[in-house]
Amino acid sequence: MAEDKFLEAIDLFNAVDKVSEYFEDAQSRIGRCYFGQYELLKKEEDSKLEKLDPKKFAADKAAGAIQYPEGLKKLLDDAEAKLLAFIELTNQVKVEGLDQKQKRLKSMSITMYYLGRIYDEKNDPEKVLKYLEEFDVTYKDMPDMVLPATFLRLRASYLKRDSRGTMDMLRVLEETDNLLRTKQGRKKSHLYLVIGFQLAGKLCSELAAQAKVDGQMELAAELSDKAAEYLWRWIQASVLEKEGINPAEAVSKMDAVGIKQFQAGEYDKAALIYDTILKKFGANVSDKQKKELSIKLSDCYIKMENWEMAKVLLEELYKASPKVMVFIEKLVFVYDKYGDKFKKEHKENESHQEYNKALDLYGTLLKPPNPEKTEWWEWKVAVWKIMFKKGLFKDIVDQTVKIKALYPELGGAKTKKAIEDLEAQAKEKAR
Repeated sequence: MAEDKFLEAIDLFNAVDKVSEYFEDAQSRIGRCYFGQYELLKKEEDSKLEKLDPKKFAADKAAGAIQYPEGLKKLLDDAEAKLLAFIELTNQVKVEGLDQKQKRLKSMSITMYYLGRIYDEKNDPEKVLKYLEEFDVTYKDMPDMVLPATFLRLRASYLKRDSRGTMDMLRVLEETDNLLRTKQGRKKSHLYLVIGFQLAGKLCSELAAQAKVDGQMELAAELSDKAAEYLWRWIQASVLEKEGINPAEAVSKMDAVGIKQFQAGEYDKAALIYDTILKKFGANVSDKQKKELSIKLSDCYIKMENWEMAKVLLEELYKASPKVMVFIEKLVFVYDKYGDKFKKEHKENESHQEYNKALDLYGTLLKPPNPEKTEWWEWKVAVWKIMFKKGLFKDIVDQTVKIKALYPELGGAKTKKAIEDLEAQAKEKAR
């Protein structure tokens, strides 16, 4: 078995005599073997879990909620301990001669990189940044090592929500990839750079949204511009595959990817794609297509329960086209859900503001009265549900009593039951 080879290698490296010139390097290699065995067994465990329940595995992996056996954690701890012991050894023993110094430099670069990977696995961005600090400067003559190490530094900065650190590492990543592309005759960007653009764009987009909520409009605009730039670079590298592509073809390709991401439940990635399409190609698509793409983006925000972003987008659509039913229905849904969010946070004023916006919008749907339509009754039920959340129990009872007198069937069996249940609950609360 492959894992036996790692164990055999560990035994061989442990057998190296302390006075041997290879002893120092052997200690680093032992740590790397432990990590190699960890990766191998983790991959096997992932494969088992995925076969048992693919959907649960994907969700747990995305949330970082997979519980691995203790044996795997011990392998990671053993790898960490051995690599740290190697560093301590190098601090105690000086080497002379150019060849020995170069060997140590290479061993040290690999050791530091593996420590970065270990702490990345342990979700410890602080230590990733500690052990890979200035990696691109110290080991500048080793671009093959600088590229993956810089990616780890970028991801650590992203996890810390450090936009400046993320952007700095993206710059180093791009410079290193350009160097290697020339050296290797490679045309496409490395996957590390592709993911780097995506992470930087996503972080800047999220921080821009937060800055906007906080009223920091200048910062929000700056971050939004950066997000658009990085996300466009991501799209170029990962989706379009070539420069100079015409706008219609670009939009078509990006839309297809967005649909796949949405269907796969990757709503944040789909949102990034649609946001990028609208920012980069908004002037190149028809008004109809722009509205369709905006609706897809709003659907992503709704699935992500990002009510603030969904609200901002849908309010713009509604303002431009106040008679389009899909805009009204989605916006009133968002107002209602946003109100629920504030209610759970015990922010009564904010929740009532959103509920009132929903009620006002439902008012436009309910005029003039059209009791022949099922939708009209469904909207009436929705209005009373929101009123219930606002505590307007007496008003609900008064209104339902009146409408029952006018329309005893109450729109059919389904809505009749819903109305009668609401009325009964409101009467109970009003006592």
